[in-house]
Amino acid sequence: MKLVFARRQSPNWAALAADYRAGHAIDPRRFVPDHPIPGFPDDIAGIIAAWNASFATDFFTCRARLSALSAASIAAIPGAISFAHDDIDGILAFAARQEFLLFFHDDDDLFAPTMADRLQPGIGGADLAVFPLFRVHNELFTFVRDGAEAEFIWGRRQNFHFRFQSNNYAISSRICTEQLLRGMKDHVEASAHADRLGLTETVLPFAISATVKTPCAASVVGGLVADKAAFIRDMAAFAARFAAPDLPDPMAWLRDPLAEIAAMFGQLAR
Repeated sequence: MKLVFARRQSPNWAALAADYRAGHAIDPRRFVPDHPIPGFPDDIAGIIAAWNASFATDFFTCRARLSALSAASIAAIPGAISFAHDDIDGILAFAARQEFLLFFHDDDDLFAPTMADRLQPGIGGADLAVFPLFRVHNELFTFVRDGAEAEFIWGRRQNFHFRFQSNNYAISSRICTEQLLRGMKDHVEASAHADRLGLTETVLPFAISATVKTPCAASVVGGLVADKAAFIRDMAAFAARFAAPDLPDPMAWLRDPLAEIAAMFGQLAR
């Protein structure tokens, strides 16, 4: 089964980092979303300024490193193909000639290099597949569909908050249309959209991805201006916890990227 990845809208962190280090003024429009995003901080420009004044490594460079690790995890999947989230025409053109499963994802998500093998049998006649999902944070848990089986749970078990969580849903190319793809990019909107359309799904027991809530994740970084001392303590705790992740061999794909992420934030916290 061919796997296709569509990265949701995100800034060009590498270019922002290079410009910042060169001393150029950064227009906030380069990193502030042009539409509301659930859980996104209202004053992200002010928060980023506070980060850059607080830590030796600027926010843009940190995000660029996370984005590079995410891209590397996808590149390690044999045959994986990546699109920008708004390249609807490209995705549809590919769907016209090739069967695949499509994953929408954020630019800091991590994926298992073995997922193509695990999904080789396909998902039968279902419109979608749904998986458990590792949510890596100081509060560590694994999202598992209510009542479903899971091969491995890291941290505590957590029922889904929505039909889909972050990146743990795969869309069959068989149902891809422009309208469907535009409604399925964000996991919250996708959950409601799939319900409205009556899409069917198969629930699989194995996790193939992780959402990593690092200290510079949008849903976390606001804590820097709320309580800087507590934020740095949490950053140090995050770094200590994931420096050598306690994972069984089937989950070994998470060890190295998490150790690299932990090292970066451990250095910042010091």
